[in-house]
Amino acid sequence: MSLTKKVVATYSKSLFQNVKNFEGSNSSTFDVTKLASGDKFVPDVFIIGEELLLIRSTLVSSKKLNEFFNNPTYEEGQKLDVLLNIFPGLTTTMKSFLKVLCERTHLALLPEICDEYTKLLLRFKNAVHVKVITA
Repeated sequence: MSLTKKVVATYSKSLFQNVKNFEGSNSSTFDVTKLASGDKFVPDVFIIGEELLLIRSTLVSSKKLNEFFNNPTYEEGQKLDVLLNIFPGLTTTMKSFLKVLCERTHLALLPEICDEYTKLLLRFKNAVHVKVITA
Protein backbone atom coordinates (compact mmCIF):
# COMPACT_ATOMS: atom_id res chain seq x y z
CA MET A 1 0.00 0.00 0.00
CA SER A 2 1.42 3.35 -1.02
CA LEU A 3 1.94 6.19 1.40
CA THR A 4 -0.84 8.25 -0.21
CA LYS A 5 -3.32 5.39 0.15
CA LYS A 6 -2.37 4.99 3.80
CA VAL A 7 -2.84 8.71 4.43
CA VAL A 8 -6.22 8.69 2.65
CA ALA A 9 -7.36 5.62 4.60
CA THR A 10 -6.23 7.17 7.88
CA TYR A 11 -8.08 10.45 7.26
CA SER A 12 -11.31 8.76 6.21
CA LYS A 13 -11.27 6.27 9.11
CA SER A 14 -10.47 9.01 11.59
CA LEU A 15 -13.29 11.24 10.33
CA PHE A 16 -15.75 8.35 10.30
CA GLN A 17 -14.85 7.18 13.81
CA ASN A 18 -14.90 10.68 15.28
CA VAL A 19 -18.33 11.44 13.87
CA LYS A 20 -19.68 8.02 14.78
CA ASN A 21 -18.36 8.22 18.35
CA PHE A 22 -19.57 11.78 18.82
CA GLU A 23 -22.97 10.80 17.48
CA GLY A 24 -23.09 8.34 20.35
CA SER A 25 -26.53 7.26 21.36
CA ASN A 26 -28.40 9.42 18.82
CA SER A 27 -30.97 7.54 16.82
CA SER A 28 -30.09 6.42 13.32
CA THR A 29 -32.91 8.49 11.80
CA PHE A 30 -32.67 12.15 10.97
CA ASP A 31 -34.89 14.35 13.16
CA VAL A 32 -35.79 17.70 11.61
CA THR A 33 -36.90 19.06 14.97
CA LYS A 34 -33.25 19.15 16.04
CA LEU A 35 -32.62 21.88 13.46
CA ALA A 36 -35.49 24.08 14.61
CA SER A 37 -35.15 23.50 18.35
CA GLY A 38 -32.05 25.63 18.77
CA ASP A 39 -30.10 22.67 20.15
CA LYS A 40 -26.59 22.28 18.83
CA PHE A 41 -26.82 20.32 15.60
CA VAL A 42 -24.55 17.27 15.50
CA PRO A 43 -24.15 15.78 12.02
CA ASP A 44 -24.15 12.03 11.65
CA VAL A 45 -21.92 9.87 9.45
CA PHE A 46 -24.41 10.15 6.58
CA ILE A 47 -24.52 13.95 6.53
CA ILE A 48 -20.73 14.09 6.53
CA GLY A 49 -20.75 11.55 3.70
CA GLU A 50 -23.14 13.72 1.70
CA GLU A 51 -20.95 16.77 2.22
CA LEU A 52 -17.87 14.85 1.10
CA LEU A 53 -19.71 13.60 -2.00
CA LEU A 54 -20.80 17.13 -2.85
CA ILE A 55 -17.26 18.48 -2.50
CA ARG A 56 -15.83 15.55 -4.46
CA SER A 57 -18.28 15.89 -7.35
CA THR A 58 -17.59 19.62 -7.59
CA LEU A 59 -13.82 19.17 -7.61
CA VAL A 60 -13.88 16.31 -10.09
CA SER A 61 -16.41 17.82 -12.49
CA SER A 62 -14.70 21.22 -12.79
CA LYS A 63 -11.46 21.11 -14.75
CA LYS A 64 -10.35 24.51 -13.40
CA LEU A 65 -11.03 23.56 -9.77
CA ASN A 66 -9.32 20.21 -10.24
CA GLU A 67 -6.22 21.89 -11.67
CA PHE A 68 -6.29 24.54 -8.92
CA PHE A 69 -6.43 21.97 -6.10
CA ASN A 70 -3.73 19.80 -7.62
CA ASN A 71 -1.38 22.73 -8.26
CA PRO A 72 1.18 22.93 -5.43
CA THR A 73 2.04 26.56 -6.24
CA TYR A 74 -1.22 27.75 -4.69
CA GLU A 75 -1.28 28.00 -0.91
CA GLU A 76 -3.49 25.60 1.00
CA GLY A 77 -5.15 28.57 2.69
CA GLN A 78 -6.31 29.83 -0.71
CA LYS A 79 -7.71 26.40 -1.52
CA LEU A 80 -9.55 26.28 1.79
CA ASP A 81 -10.99 29.75 1.21
CA VAL A 82 -12.27 28.68 -2.21
CA LEU A 83 -13.97 25.61 -0.71
CA LEU A 84 -15.56 27.62 2.09
CA ASN A 85 -16.81 30.22 -0.40
CA ILE A 86 -18.30 27.58 -2.68
CA PHE A 87 -19.86 25.71 0.27
CA PRO A 88 -20.73 28.27 2.95
CA GLY A 89 -23.24 25.97 4.66
CA LEU A 90 -20.91 23.13 5.57
CA THR A 91 -21.23 21.68 9.05
CA THR A 92 -18.73 22.71 11.69
CA THR A 93 -17.39 19.16 11.66
CA MET A 94 -16.62 19.33 7.93
CA LYS A 95 -15.09 22.81 8.20
CA SER A 96 -12.82 21.56 10.99
CA PHE A 97 -11.83 18.52 8.93
CA LEU A 98 -11.01 20.74 5.94
CA LYS A 99 -8.87 22.97 8.18
CA VAL A 100 -6.90 19.93 9.33
CA LEU A 101 -6.33 18.91 5.70
CA CYS A 102 -5.28 22.49 4.95
CA GLU A 103 -2.76 22.56 7.80
CA ARG A 104 -1.25 19.31 6.58
CA THR A 105 -1.31 20.32 2.88
CA HIS A 106 -3.63 17.46 1.94
CA LEU A 107 -6.67 19.23 0.45
CA ALA A 108 -5.88 17.71 -2.96
CA LEU A 109 -6.65 14.29 -1.45
CA LEU A 110 -10.34 15.13 -0.90
CA PRO A 111 -11.71 13.02 -3.80
CA GLU A 112 -9.79 9.96 -2.63
CA ILE A 113 -10.79 10.56 1.00
CA CYS A 114 -14.41 10.75 -0.10
CA ASP A 115 -14.13 7.45 -1.97
CA GLU A 116 -12.63 5.73 1.06
CA TYR A 117 -15.20 7.29 3.41
CA THR A 118 -17.99 6.03 1.14
CA LYS A 119 -16.59 2.51 1.37
CA LEU A 120 -16.60 2.76 5.17
CA LEU A 121 -20.15 4.07 5.13
CA LEU A 122 -21.31 1.24 2.90
CA ARG A 123 -19.73 -1.32 5.21
CA PHE A 124 -21.32 0.43 8.17
CA LYS A 125 -24.77 0.05 6.61
CA ASN A 126 -24.02 -3.46 5.30
CA ALA A 127 -24.76 -2.17 1.83
CA VAL A 128 -23.38 -3.25 -1.50
CA HIS A 129 -22.15 -0.61 -3.90
CA VAL A 130 -23.33 -1.36 -7.42
CA LYS A 131 -21.32 0.17 -10.21
CA VAL A 132 -23.48 1.18 -13.16
CA ILE A 133 -21.80 0.77 -16.51
CA THR A 134 -23.24 2.73 -19.38
CA ALA A 135 -22.62 1.92 -22.98
